[in-house]
Amino acid sequence: MSSTPTKVIPKIWIEEFKVHSYEIGASGYASPQSLCQFLQEAASNHAAQLDFSAEEMARTERMWVLSQMSVRMESYPRWHDTITIETWPVAKGKSLRGYRDFILTNSAQQRIGRASTMWLMLNSETKKPLKLPAELANYVSPGFENEILNPLKESEFTGEANVVQEFLIRASDIDWNMHVNNVCYLEWALEAVPPRFRLSNQIAELDISFISEGKYGSTVIAECFEQNTCGVNGDGEEIAGNVTDFRDVGENSIDEQTSYLHRIREKESQRVMALLRTKWCNKSRKDH
Repeated sequence: MSSTPTKVIPKIWIEEFKVHSYEIGASGYASPQSLCQFLQEAASNHAAQLDFSAEEMARTERMWVLSQMSVRMESYPRWHDTITIETWPVAKGKSLRGYRDFILTNSAQQRIGRASTMWLMLNSETKKPLKLPAELANYVSPGFENEILNPLKESEFTGEANVVQEFLIRASDIDWNMHVNNVCYLEWALEAVPPRFRLSNQIAELDISFISEGKYGSTVIAECFEQNTCGVNGDGEEIAGNVTDFRDVGENSIDEQTSYLHRIREKESQRVMALLRTKWCNKSRKDH
């Protein structure tokens, strides 16, 4: 009598993603939003193998909520490129917080980026945090961590925003949990960064702290604050301090160590929904 084969679950989940035409920006590189979607998809697929898929969680009135994300990119894939994402849970002895790390590599098996995330398991009805199941809290990790999580605090946001824009939460922004998809917060934040600047610069570092949920029909405010920066412009001249007219930032602006803070708020209540930090560098420095 044959026995049922034991299900083998990889400690590290490995998945390939091809960059499609609808996943790139005007420059021909994969957008930061698309890369974050790849990370979420890989995490979701590994969670399903661990029997913690969104569907399985919903049947027991539980849900995953992304609380923090930090991404560090060394180079960006282009249209038609295929990248590989490796991901694994990281046990840190926290009963209410789950961690997951990622490594991104190109077709030559060279590392192009890494990421770390922190998740909460909530009761889908009460929205109260739940203790992680023992199999996750005590998960045996592969033995290394990215250790790049860098949460933001409201106290970092001082003065007036350089750019303020408003957005209506659409039906297409809502995810499986009936909340705004995590990537939407990044999209709103980046809309406040001038397009000319984005064409010649890429995000090298991204940190997001998700504070509260967004609901369909609400209006959100995206604020962008320029941090003090110093670097070299496209003509090789040193630049220091703040750019006076943020809307005029163009292709010859600072090409490294350019950082912005982004705050997403609900307009009616002024409730903070997410805080973000982006650090940019010139595309030529990341085009390997």
